[in-house]
Amino acid sequence: MPNIFETKMAARLASKSHFFINCFPAIVTKCSCPSARINGFRMQLRYAGHSKWQNIRFKKAHIDFARSKEFGKVSMEIITAVRESGADIKFNPRLEKLIEKAKSISMPKDKIENAIKSGAGTKGNPYEASLFEIKGPGGCGLVVQILTTSRGKTKNEINTILRKNGGLLKDGGSVTFQYDHKGVITMQDFLFVEGKHKLYNYPDENSIDEAEDIAIDIGAENVFFSEAETGVKNIKFLCPVEDTKQVYDQLSQKFPKASISSELEYVPHTLVSLSNELLQQAEKLIETLEDHIDVVRIYDNIQDYPSATCKLFGST
Repeated sequence: MPNIFETKMAARLASKSHFFINCFPAIVTKCSCPSARINGFRMQLRYAGHSKWQNIRFKKAHIDFARSKEFGKVSMEIITAVRESGADIKFNPRLEKLIEKAKSISMPKDKIENAIKSGAGTKGNPYEASLFEIKGPGGCGLVVQILTTSRGKTKNEINTILRKNGGLLKDGGSVTFQYDHKGVITMQDFLFVEGKHKLYNYPDENSIDEAEDIAIDIGAENVFFSEAETGVKNIKFLCPVEDTKQVYDQLSQKFPKASISSELEYVPHTLVSLSNELLQQAEKLIETLEDHIDVVRIYDNIQDYPSATCKLFGST
């Protein structure tokens, strides 16, 4: 017998013949907590047997580091936006939104200006975006986004890190075949209103229901809630890469005053389970890579390893 969500979906899809999707789970995830998956209105928690070293790690304060990484991520978005549509915000609404986003996270003015100059090609040594594919301990696959002024120099430095930490740089496609490239549209969780922070099981059923309705309306494939290390709560909508602009525009029209960003992310569909020893090796490798100044973001496919990568749609 269909559940409430399936019945609602059938009714909505009947009125929207252009929208097709086989399944539409609402997902809840937090980087520092056990993963939780919601199927319809039933929440099922999977508590991984995290060892002491993991628990200690995720009790540490990473606010400054997280903000620094956020600056690099926003810089990359600004550079991409300028290269695609120019540096004039009058004709580049995405750039205008990104500048607002940068200011909201206290990104220094000179960093914003340098990112715009790099994207426009007016800076002496412009940045180049690259993607490194890495095979890590136990066969885990890492996809590393790089923003560098010298790809060759960065590649040599990354290779040195890999030799010392059990990693190997692979040819294009050797790791990314385990991932799906998706459009991800992010907006701050406006459903997390005053009072709901007291709820043990947030997002509650009403919030999940509303997020699912929004996702259906804008043509997204999936929706999930997330919380950054800085504590900011977001709602993220997934869609095919080619639909990213359309979904972004639909969400922007629906919430014209909201701070909304879009980017392309790698979402693993194949997960790798590691022993505790290999997990520690993988974490050391990831942390060392993250410390490199040119590394913007790392995607991993390690099962039950808390990270910013969305692994809720993968399986071993």
